[in-house]
Amino acid sequence: MQLKGQVAVVTGAGAGIGKVIALTLAREGASVVLVGHHIENVAKAAEEAGRFSKCVAKKADVSSLDDVTQAFKEIVEEFGRIDILVNNAAKFMNRVPPEDLTIEEWRRVIEVNLTGAFLCDQAAGSDMIKNKNGRIVNISSAGGHAAVRNNSAYDASKAGMMSLTKSLAVEWGKHNINVNSVSPGMTITPRIESRNTPESMKSREKNIPLGRACTSEDVANAVVFLVTPASDKITGVDIKVDGGLLAMHPGWV
Repeated sequence: MQLKGQVAVVTGAGAGIGKVIALTLAREGASVVLVGHHIENVAKAAEEAGRFSKCVAKKADVSSLDDVTQAFKEIVEEFGRIDILVNNAAKFMNRVPPEDLTIEEWRRVIEVNLTGAFLCDQAAGSDMIKNKNGRIVNISSAGGHAAVRNNSAYDASKAGMMSLTKSLAVEWGKHNINVNSVSPGMTITPRIESRNTPESMKSREKNIPLGRACTSEDVANAVVFLVTPASDKITGVDIKVDGGLLAMHPGWV
């Protein structure tokens, strides 16, 4: 119960990594607001997390300034403050060569992954500045460190998120706000499992030094570390949760 009495907001919390992060924060005692575009999924996740602490669902498109402004206004009115923000909402792109990527697809990925993160950081950060306290974790990706073929918009958005993380850490450190990011490598989620056979998963895992793909729990544990007192002096950094993949020389992959 390291987070008892804390108020946490998790975006993209209806499924996958975001849902597990929300559940983990709830188990640690935080009151959690689960934010997502598909309210049915978010409501189910909030009901599950509600076994551990007070959890509510909130519908919002993070790329919409109006949605974000209204959602965070309601959160502060209901809970009094925001102590923790985890920016997990993400738009994945269809794998196409960059020369064939449409401007509409490019814009949508950037709007959700990068602009959406900024809008939520700004909304939560404004409240944290008033309270002189806060923890922000932006969920980036291994793709922000090393390019994945035919994934240019997504990779660019996640690299931009890491740069945004460092900028906010520098700007808001004086307000006692820690801003960090977590970059998952290949993580076993329903989306990944639906796109791979057990055989292809095993083949991909052979390239990972620790020998296995990450789980959503692995990512959530890194988030918990970054929002507890154990990381008081850590800000502006990115933690790679990838089993050592990015530590390898690319010629070995």
